[in-house]
Amino acid sequence: MLANFTVRMILVGVAVASLTPATLFAQTPPPKTETELVAAGNKPLTGQQISALVLGNTAYIVFLVPVGTAPAGTQIMAFYRDARSRVVAPRAGSVAFKKFEAKWWVEGNQLCHEVQVVGQGTTCLLVYQTSSAIYLCKDGNCRQMWRMVPGNPEKL
Repeated sequence: MLANFTVRMILVGVAVASLTPATLFAQTPPPKTETELVAAGNKPLTGQQISALVLGNTAYIVFLVPVGTAPAGTQIMAFYRDARSRVVAPRAGSVAFKKFEAKWWVEGNQLCHEVQVVGQGTTCLLVYQTSSAIYLCKDGNCRQMWRMVPGNPEKL
C-alpha cells in the first residue's frame, strides 16, 4: 500500500512539473568562446549579414557572464528600429533601468552600439549565428546570447 502511495505521489509530482513553464527551470547557459564556435564550424557574420539580421527586428538578449554592473543571467531586449537607432528595455524580472534609445551601426564585420546598461561608451562585437542561438563575442569571449524575432512584438 505504501509503495502504491509513493508511486502515485511521484506520478502526481511529474504531472505537476510538466505543467510548469520551462522558463521557471531555465538557467543561464555557460559562456562560449570564439574558438569553440569556430571549432563547431561557425563563422562570424559579415557586415551585410548583420544588418539583414537585426534591421527591423527584436533581439532577446541574455548576458552569459557579468558585464559591467549587470550580473550573468541579465535579460534585456533591443528593437533595431531603423538603420541607426535601437530601443533597449529590460525584460520582466531582470535589471532595473528605463527604456532608452541608442545608436547602432556596422563597422566592417562587427555590430557596434552605444552602451548604457552596463556602462557608458560604445562597443563593437563579432556576431556568430549557430543553429540554436546567436552569440556576440569580443576579445575571443562570447558574453551575450541572442534570440532574434521578426518585427517589434514588444511594441518598443
